[in-house]
Amino acid sequence: MAKEYVPIFYDWVKVTEELNDQEKGRLIDAIVLYATGGDWQERIKGNERYLFPAFREQINRNENISKARAAAGAIGGTANENKEKQTEANGSKPKQAEAKSPKEKEKEKEKENKKENDLRAREETERFERFWAEYPRHENRQKAQAAFAKLHPDEAMLGAMIGAIEKQKATDQWQEDGGRYIPHPTTWLNGRRWEDEPPKATGKATRTVIAQQYSQRDYSGQEESVDEMMERLMSINGQNAG
Repeated sequence: MAKEYVPIFYDWVKVTEELNDQEKGRLIDAIVLYATGGDWQERIKGNERYLFPAFREQINRNENISKARAAAGAIGGTANENKEKQTEANGSKPKQAEAKSPKEKEKEKEKENKKENDLRAREETERFERFWAEYPRHENRQKAQAAFAKLHPDEAMLGAMIGAIEKQKATDQWQEDGGRYIPHPTTWLNGRRWEDEPPKATGKATRTVIAQQYSQRDYSGQEESVDEMMERLMSINGQNAG
């Protein structure tokens, strides 16, 4: 049966507030295409690509929950039907389940709580690993993980963190002296720095990003040098801005 809808959560409004209308539109298109098995990769072109993984994870989780509920309902319906048939064949009433004692109920509750806590801990550890892989300064991992755990970030918050990190990587502060002034990850988390106002682009940061991008390419056999190409691109950007 084809899917008829994709749930939209209230906190997505807060997470996507820094995207422009075009980026939001492409993000929604990609979400719908992903949920329906379409070619969503072609829609991700701008800053929305930093938030899409978090939304994709939420879609996957909802899908798993729906499948689990459907499977449980099917099993329950089949069991009840078989039980009714057996009762009719025997000409007797089904036996009532024995009532569980308060102690047994408490043990079952503790067991279920433990499962939920273990699952939550695994998800939190996996999210921290993704944050740690994106953050450019790796110092005092244990304290950073403790600060991360205090936040109990969901997928939407993690997506906002990663998106902010990508933007802050391009700032003068984070690029100066080989990243010397990048905040410690614990400081960044405790200060909720992903909620800071987006940094304004400067010529220095733009030039550094262009240099990093073009330094990774092969210019062998080209008459124009890397520096000359950068100067030309900076000039074009200045004309366009004007």
